[in-house]
Amino acid sequence: MKTSIVVKFGGTSVSTVKSWKTIARVVKQRLKEVDRVIIVVSAIAGISDTLDELCQTTDPAQRQLLLDEIETRHYQLINKLKISKSFYYDRQFALLGYSVKNYRIGDPVSYARVMALGEMMSAMIGEAFLRSQKIPMTLLLARNLLLATDDGYTDTACIFSPILEEQRFLAEGKRRVFITGGFVARNDNDETVLLGRGGSDTSATLIAGGIKAQRCEIWSNVPGFYSTDPRTVSEAKLIRKLSYEEAQEIALMGAKVLHPRAIAPLLPEQIELRLCSTDDYRAEGTVISGQVQTGDSMIKAISVKDKILLLQMASLQMWRQAGFLSDIFACFKRHGLSVDLVATSEATVCVSLDKGMAERRPRLDALLADLGNFCRVKQIPSCLAISLIGRSIRSILPKISKILTLFDNQIVYLVSQSANNLSVTFVVDSQRGARLVQRMHRLLFSGKTSVDVFGSSWSDLQGHQQASQLPKWWIDKRQQLLTLMQQHDMLYVYDLETVGKALQQLQSIEAVDRIYYAVKANTCRQVLTFLADKGCGLECVSQGELIYLEQAQLNSSDVLFTPNFCQRDEYSYALQHRYQVTVDNLYVLEKWGDLWRGQEIFLRIDPGGGRGHHRHVTTGGVRSKFGIARSDITKVRKIIDQYKIKIKGLHVHSGSGILTSDDWRWRAEMLAELLDELPDVKIFNLGGGFGVPEHPQDQRLAIDAVAKSLAEVKDRLSGIDLWIEPGRYLVAEAGVLLAKVTQIKRKDGVTFVGLTTGMNSLIRPALYDSYHQIFNLSRLDDRKQETVDIVGPICESADNFGNARQLPPCQEGDVLLIANAGAYGATMSSGYNLRRPADELILD
Repeated sequence: MKTSIVVKFGGTSVSTVKSWKTIARVVKQRLKEVDRVIIVVSAIAGISDTLDELCQTTDPAQRQLLLDEIETRHYQLINKLKISKSFYYDRQFALLGYSVKNYRIGDPVSYARVMALGEMMSAMIGEAFLRSQKIPMTLLLARNLLLATDDGYTDTACIFSPILEEQRFLAEGKRRVFITGGFVARNDNDETVLLGRGGSDTSATLIAGGIKAQRCEIWSNVPGFYSTDPRTVSEAKLIRKLSYEEAQEIALMGAKVLHPRAIAPLLPEQIELRLCSTDDYRAEGTVISGQVQTGDSMIKAISVKDKILLLQMASLQMWRQAGFLSDIFACFKRHGLSVDLVATSEATVCVSLDKGMAERRPRLDALLADLGNFCRVKQIPSCLAISLIGRSIRSILPKISKILTLFDNQIVYLVSQSANNLSVTFVVDSQRGARLVQRMHRLLFSGKTSVDVFGSSWSDLQGHQQASQLPKWWIDKRQQLLTLMQQHDMLYVYDLETVGKALQQLQSIEAVDRIYYAVKANTCRQVLTFLADKGCGLECVSQGELIYLEQAQLNSSDVLFTPNFCQRDEYSYALQHRYQVTVDNLYVLEKWGDLWRGQEIFLRIDPGGGRGHHRHVTTGGVRSKFGIARSDITKVRKIIDQYKIKIKGLHVHSGSGILTSDDWRWRAEMLAELLDELPDVKIFNLGGGFGVPEHPQDQRLAIDAVAKSLAEVKDRLSGIDLWIEPGRYLVAEAGVLLAKVTQIKRKDGVTFVGLTTGMNSLIRPALYDSYHQIFNLSRLDDRKQETVDIVGPICESADNFGNARQLPPCQEGDVLLIANAGAYGATMSSGYNLRRPADELILD
């Protein structure tokens, strides 16, 4: 029995000379493994769209332009591949012209005949090129390989039929390499039919199943499934292996890497499916098979479907009325519309339609009219379905409770758990969907993940994680940093010029009257002095910080004291030294009223909800220990009247690491609602939380947009000054942590790179799951070709700076640089394990 492999190449993989050379290399390698290789190709990228456009226009001039474009693109590729111009190509273009000339809009038979020519041309070009590469080829007609099993023409189901001539030829095995197009089949009337968009994947797996191939490979411009769409989250991790069911669920819920129907033909013979990349044919891909352990329970992917439509159908008659749902869903069947998600209650049914269904407006309008006979229907357009996918999803749900906090400021229209126990889906408004997916991915995948299941991130594999994406001060001063490390084992280094640039950006916000630097972010004396000299006030959260400023001779009157759950003596100290004090607890006013008699103070208000990159930096909401609830303002009013306290200003802070521009406006508008109760207020302190990019895909906070939004709100706040108190924004990018490699350890496929310091110097990754880009400063220009975990010497499993990072091969003594370490680094360091944390140094 001859052994076979089916390899399918997508549109982007047959569009360039480089990709075709990769195809030739792959075919030659596969011929060393098996007796024969069957190649399935898609149309050149974009050609199917152009053919579809050609079929939709009635303008003869526009048709000719599109015909010329199709012909030009093919002949350009033919010339670049240096293959002879055969009369077969001219015949195909003539056939296309004839088909278009006689095309009848709305006729599915004509449409299928035109659309099939894209794959045919691609296969013909492939045959000629591979022959030129000394690979003996046989061209098979795609329509003769698969037989339709239904009456459709443009989205039909097919089987691999052994009675067809081409398959008998395959069975004889007279040649070793065959090439055909995908997407195309024929019916019992010998008419051309199509498998639908993405149908070339299914063509390949149908052929693989029909000839009982050893394996089927799908090649595209990505190496496989990722933990989410890498175009949205570049830190998405490659999924190394999946079961058939998991892969199909990921595809069904929105991933574009593989057509959902492509899995089923492989199941009877349990044929392994591999996803591979023509951009890097050596790269690890995703393996899909029946060998994945059924007991593996973990979240493996976040899939997204955008632009879906929700229909909410309500009727009090639904309650206990037998057959009501049957009547409702019969309407969908009559109009040829299928639903994805369903949620029901006693009087309401909510269903989702994908964007393809929703765009069929005449059908949809007819459906709505039909449904109106049974219930009231409300449409909710432009929704986003976010699905968490993994085996035994019910057992995982308690472990993912932390992501539910991300929905605090989201409208969740529907929550659905799949009946197959593989997914749970949240349908939300699409406006902030991308950001929500990014945050969910960080919470679920930024920690240590199974190396058996997950590989490197997209950014690491594609080389997107480049030093050029960060402030270049440490790149320009690389040699100076390396020289410093000849005398140190680990070191925090700060660049004041970068601090100054960040401050200038915030000072450009004209609506902000005062900037106070949050001292807790970085207490280096030179940094504090630099910011004070540039006009910043200083904000402290403890008596210790106040005393530290006094010792540094920075104890000006322009200091804010904003503690949380501090002792009474700390408040007394601040008042005696005439610092501006903020109170964030009703208890402090009720029980220590005499302390505040006649004082001017600030009140910190709980905004009612929090934002931020991690739940540990979210500072609003009922479960947050910060701030006075707005519902307690009436009580506050009575106390301040009793003790003659003047409320000078209101303070609010919702969280840290915020990269959207509307948060500070939202805070100001919330405080404005309290002015009637607190008429003496003249200052709104809008807190900090200004984020800096952490991940390669993060967009920088648009300071211009922040400035515009605050200017608009200030125009409506007569007599109110606006203050902010940023910390991280001013100093994070100005600081790096340098440490030397001590040793390299390899264990069961995982490579660990150990450093001279760990979480005792930088605890943010352990505490916040924070992401810091990491570079081998000693080998900055070398190719990143090793996937490693970067760890420290602290005796804790959490002592980990980064998992599955791509670095050049590291050697003992190399200097690694951890970026964005200027904030909450040295200030949070400790002597845990009695190990000395990194010293601090200002770069001249």
